[in-house]
Amino acid sequence: MGAGLPGSNMRVLGGAGRRTAQAVLPDGTNEEGEDVAPINIELEDLKKVTLYQSEYSPPCVKLRTMFKHYNLPFRTVNGKHPTSDYKKIPVLEMNDRQINDSHIIMKRIVAWLTGEEMTSEEVMWEKRITYEFQPAFEVELVGNDRDLALLWTRATGYIGGWQRGLLGILSPLLKFAIEALFRSRYSNMELPSSKFGASFRAALKDQPFFHGEEPGPIDLSLYGISDAFKQLCCLSPFLQLHTSSCTYKAYCRSGGGSKQ
Repeated sequence: MGAGLPGSNMRVLGGAGRRTAQAVLPDGTNEEGEDVAPINIELEDLKKVTLYQSEYSPPCVKLRTMFKHYNLPFRTVNGKHPTSDYKKIPVLEMNDRQINDSHIIMKRIVAWLTGEEMTSEEVMWEKRITYEFQPAFEVELVGNDRDLALLWTRATGYIGGWQRGLLGILSPLLKFAIEALFRSRYSNMELPSSKFGASFRAALKDQPFFHGEEPGPIDLSLYGISDAFKQLCCLSPFLQLHTSSCTYKAYCRSGGGSKQ
């Protein structure tokens, strides 16, 4: 079950995040991987929450899952932030506060929603989900023309024979280019993504969830992505590994998988 938004007794987080001149963009927002100061907005002062995103981007799916689980009202804008120097997605705006990069957004929004900072172990796993699992999954996705065709159909409602043929030609080229880019950017990324899945499952031991008896931010982060894309062939090895355990089934029964 989803937890509610923090009420008037929510702990407001303060303090300053350490920033480096090299990592701060000209508009003053954070570059990918750069931490920022905690969110210090009181709930009653929150006027708007906007997620600049793509409907089928795994990092964006992860964040939408988190927001819905904690009943945080938000709106989405498909595409990059129109005026920011940060040229990637996702970007989160809370009132006039902008935070970039799904890992940093997760780290700061979880603390604000729950009133507790993520532990070092939780930060480590969220970082691995962001910089190991997500890029590996995206490489596998672009390398599977059937999966690309399915997402094309979801997005447009139709796909013709010429589009399928084009995807069949482009898919291996895209995989080669994206894999080379991601290997240069994410040094710990391993293929296939099921390697990460095996590592995560081993970390659960006998617990139904990473956070214990109920799904928490790390469970939502990983299973929110895998559940949203469960029809894709490229995720089959990962899902076979996790659907054979009680963990993923428990996640779906908990309602986490129904809140996309």
